[in-house]
Amino acid sequence: MLRSLRLRSSSLSKAAAAATVAGLGAFSVNTVASCEPSLDSVVSRLEKVANRLEAIAESGDYDTTVDAALLAKYSNSTDGYIASCISKICAAKVTNPSNLTASLFSIKYFDSLSEAAQKGLAMCINSGAQNADSGMGCYAMSPTDYDTYGPFFSRVIAAYHKVPRGSKHVTDWNLSGVEGLPEDGQLDLTKLGLPALSMRVRVGRNLSDFKLPGAMTAADRLRMEQKMCVAFEKLKAKFGGRYHSLTPGHPDHINNDEYNALVKGHKMFKDMSDDSYLADAGIASDWPVGRGCYPNPNPNPNPIPIPIPIPNPNPIPIPIPIPVRKMSSVSCKGG
Repeated sequence: MLRSLRLRSSSLSKAAAAATVAGLGAFSVNTVASCEPSLDSVVSRLEKVANRLEAIAESGDYDTTVDAALLAKYSNSTDGYIASCISKICAAKVTNPSNLTASLFSIKYFDSLSEAAQKGLAMCINSGAQNADSGMGCYAMSPTDYDTYGPFFSRVIAAYHKVPRGSKHVTDWNLSGVEGLPEDGQLDLTKLGLPALSMRVRVGRNLSDFKLPGAMTAADRLRMEQKMCVAFEKLKAKFGGRYHSLTPGHPDHINNDEYNALVKGHKMFKDMSDDSYLADAGIASDWPVGRGCYPNPNPNPNPIPIPIPIPNPNPIPIPIPIPVRKMSSVSCKGG
């Protein structure tokens, strides 16, 4: 019932917002209608109230203790994947309590899900189950997983970031007026007497046409690489350079010597299949199909902006003699 209190400014009409406020006795309808800037504020406050009420209601419903009967049920499941995942994630609660996925996993919540949803959640937490020493231990397989398995993911994310559940990070990247920083908000290291620094800024973007890496098939990875190569052709026409593919038979495929040179230069992934955390999450599946990188072809230290979405792009560190806030992505690795 409390979930129905959630309000979204994108779906709430002005008339509905006005009526809601009037119903609360805070303002008259006419007042709200003539003061539109207040609507977003009112909606935001109502949303916060709904979030808090929901959190209070759910706090007693989400039990992270291990029920012996349920553990026996799933440990003896005929589905080997489920049996291994659930038995190990519950064991890690004792052996590795710092594993957030293990610590916040609820076998009672898991039992409340449909069989299909159980398999989906198991895929999300399998890395933390198979690798008990994980810190986080879980990977969403689809953007919808954060909502589908909200009671679990909301707790893990809040614990990782050390913030209350339901918190939202909002920023305009404006550092002006921040205490201890230059008045204009520009972090120009040269004004501080510092030399050019090598900095790595890692960002992640995903294409909406595809599942997240852990759930992608080999065919998905090939289609994504093909789609990205269309963008790379435009980048090559403007900036030069080339795309380096690890996919056997690809027109831009590189040999082992070229691959090793790129790895040594920190421009290419190491063999992902050797990483048990990524392998158990499904992210390293089908290696090296669909993987590759388009490194910065410009030898000078000024970065080339490459604003393209690609799963797990990794800007590569280069000397940056410019204000930090103006730094752009300089190259991309797709995994």
